[in-house]
Amino acid sequence: MNFYQLSVSYDRASPKISFLASWLPDMGFTPGSPVRVLPGSGGMSFVLCDKNRQANEKGKDFIKVTKKSSLIISGHYVHGSGLNIGDSLLAGYEYGFINVKKIPDHAKLIHSVADRQSGGPTLKIRMAGKWLTKLGFSPGSVVIAIPGPGSVTFKLHNGGHETYRALVKYARENKVKLFQAHKEGRTTCLEIGGRTLEKTGFCTEDAFMALCDYGAIHVSKLDFEQLGGR
Repeated sequence: MNFYQLSVSYDRASPKISFLASWLPDMGFTPGSPVRVLPGSGGMSFVLCDKNRQANEKGKDFIKVTKKSSLIISGHYVHGSGLNIGDSLLAGYEYGFINVKKIPDHAKLIHSVADRQSGGPTLKIRMAGKWLTKLGFSPGSVVIAIPGPGSVTFKLHNGGHETYRALVKYARENKVKLFQAHKEGRTTCLEIGGRTLEKTGFCTEDAFMALCDYGAIHVSKLDFEQLGGR
């Protein structure tokens, strides 16, 4: 399954979801195609149908792909799925089917990147944005990365110099990583890769979900089925 990130926008104060994606025709969603809408809790599904099926299922909820190969839905469809303006969404899609689910408010979707400076693709996780500063990860702050099977946790270090020296010793003994948040332009960044991530089992093709609290970010491989919705 492929993934596409989007959000709930609005049209005349009514919540709206718009798919303006180049992959829609490749998945069978060509202009004029009927699509059945299946609302769920915290999400919804879109199923591609043929015109004969649409005629035989009058009364069901159908929309059509627009002439510009986009898919737009609004009003009671969105309200009925418990979605609101501003919600972040993740769509999993394959031929003839799109499943949309809400990303939890305390979570962020992030992607790995391939670092080829070492001569080959090496996994690297990079997080950036003002949301990091709101969680206490300001440029120059010391961060502890604690890797484990299937996850890595980033914790903010708030101790003084004496505590920091003890922390370095702790990091060496427990094989955790110490690094600093840095700034790129006006953006705060956290970036880590190499041996630190070897224990996690992550791959360069993986997508990840970051669960966030003040001073702590827990990153694990995305499990689409655990998100809300159908």
